[in-house]
Amino acid sequence: MNQTRISFKTVGCRLNQAETAIIRAGFEAAGYAVVPFGKSCDVCVIHGCTVTANAEKDSLRLVRSAKRLNPEAFVILAGCIAEIGGAKLSATCGANLVAGQKQKFELPNILASYGFPTAQKPGHRVLPSFDTTRAFVKIQDGCDFRCAYCIVPLARGSARSRPFSEIIEEIKRLASCGYKEVVLTGANIGCYKDNGKKLVDLLEQIELTTDIQRIRLSSIEISTVEHGVIDFMAGSTKLCHFLHLPLQSGSDQVLKEMGRRYTTTYYRQLMEYA
Repeated sequence: MNQTRISFKTVGCRLNQAETAIIRAGFEAAGYAVVPFGKSCDVCVIHGCTVTANAEKDSLRLVRSAKRLNPEAFVILAGCIAEIGGAKLSATCGANLVAGQKQKFELPNILASYGFPTAQKPGHRVLPSFDTTRAFVKIQDGCDFRCAYCIVPLARGSARSRPFSEIIEEIKRLASCGYKEVVLTGANIGCYKDNGKKLVDLLEQIELTTDIQRIRLSSIEISTVEHGVIDFMAGSTKLCHFLHLPLQSGSDQVLKEMGRRYTTTYYRQLMEYA
């Protein structure tokens, strides 16, 4: 019996990439065979983005492209764009299914009702699936900052963190499977907090108790970067000396109107400290 073929295309941030890996692992556990995007397939998942107008346009364009390349394929538009746009997006781009933030992780079960393979519930948490030796690990989701221009709180909800022990266990399993580097990602990773443990505590535990060779931080909010994270980075043997700190404007007035939580002076001081 031939396996059902599925392909994936991710638009947007590293958090989306991490989540695509989780979704992919769920389909693999259900018996699907993953093929490159653009190749002949039975199911195609476009994990879209709505943070910018261009990302939204790209997401819809990719759905149309997938339908054009594989007219008989079942094409799914998932993620932030689906959460904001809703079912009406089907008429806009031709997707067979629009899946919001909760639904996208249940897709193997949802597709079973459309005649696709029935998902078997694994005996343990499914490990995200990547094609490289670098793995993206989701540690947090959502944001409470509600900056004037940002749609993330609407698309992803309020801030919430994954359990500390769950993240450590996942990284240990990734290392045992041959992954060399993990990138910690989330909607606002500097706000990570679980039972009093913060980001710096998580970094320390990963370095001390796992066999992963390199740790990298994805984009982090300037107003959440504790000096302790920078201090740990300076002395760490595993944490890459890399900080991606967005700067929306060089004008304090514009930053204030945006609802940002820092000034240009604070930004400069933190850069000098790092």
